This record gives sequence, C-alpha cells and structure tokens, in this order.
Amino acid sequence: MAKANKCDPDLPPKKIVNTSVMETACAVLMEGDVEMKPTQCEQVLEYMKQFGSITQLEALRDIGCMRLASRISDLRYQGYAIGRRMKTGKNRYGKDISFAEYYLI
Repeated sequence: MAKANKCDPDLPPKKIVNTSVMETACAVLMEGDVEMKPTQCEQVLEYMKQFGSITQLEALRDIGCMRLASRISDLRYQGYAIGRRMKTGKNRYGKDISFAEYYLI
C-alpha cells in the first residue's frame, strides 16, 4: 500500500510494511532496499488519525517526540487542519496544570 510522504511532498511515496494500530504509527517504511523510519510528522499525523488526538505526554511516551508543538506547526504549514483544545489536570504533586490537546479537524 503506497503512502504519500506528508512531511516532504517532493519525496516519492513509501510503502507501509506493518499496518497494525500501534505499529502503523511507528512502522518501518521501505523505499527500495533501504529501510526508513517514518518522520515525526508522519508519526504524529498517524497517531491523531488512529486515536483522535495527541498531547505532549502521549507524543513523548508513545512516539518519542519531544517537540510536539513544532511538529503540529509543520503539519499546519503543509495544509493539515489541526485544532487545539486546552485541558486541565493535576501534576504528580497535586497542583493544577493546563496542557494542549491537538486533533484533526
């Protein structure tokens, strides 16, 4: 199954090797004989498609992305409609915190 390269449209489409729910977000892409991992933009986009939204904690824990806001900015620049809702919660010390949750519109 060919998949367009979302982060760099000038690159040729890549083939997804493994398509299970969690493994698709971290799938190894094949291009010729060289194995290539998906970009963080591709991983963030796939994660939002599969789970509906993503937070900084989920991005760090599930796909190893430390700069989610930058990847969201990159995806918006490429034309993806991504919304943000602010959520509140408590940190490990019981203090109120707020954080962004990003989702595809």
